[in-house]
Amino acid sequence: MRKKAQIKFGETFAIIILVYIILVAGMVWYNKISTENIAQIQEDNKKDKAFEKYYYIINSPLLHKSEFGDIDEEFDLTALKIFKNYSNNQSNQKYIRSKLGYSTIYVKIIDKDFNHIENITIYNVTPTKITQQETFKSLIPVTNLTQDKTFIGRLYVTIYN
Repeated sequence: MRKKAQIKFGETFAIIILVYIILVAGMVWYNKISTENIAQIQEDNKKDKAFEKYYYIINSPLLHKSEFGDIDEEFDLTALKIFKNYSNNQSNQKYIRSKLGYSTIYVKIIDKDFNHIENITIYNVTPTKITQQETFKSLIPVTNLTQDKTFIGRLYVTIYN
């Protein structure tokens, strides 16, 4: 009887070790998948935040040309230049910063012959320590109402994390 008990004990011990190894392997596998999913969720969240800032600038009625109360898709060159003063004003700064956070937004104005005319920084709040940054670019139409000229603008939105 004694040998049978020793064999049963050995089998039971082997099964417990085997179950433990399977559990550990399953936990390692699950942790690896969870880590990849969390990294993907963080990357998507970062892109969503950047798009929110881009969307705010693109749809801001303060920057668009308007005639007779209608807001056009074209950006007004003078409004772009004034927006920097608006965003630096103490009373407006809290609201603008809540929308745009730590970012730099500028427009590079180009004429129809693709000659660079000027850079207009419309918002610039950078953190003291930059760990990561990402820049998004887009083409926008820009109109100078005083000279009745249309330009191409390249909108740069740089997000700091």
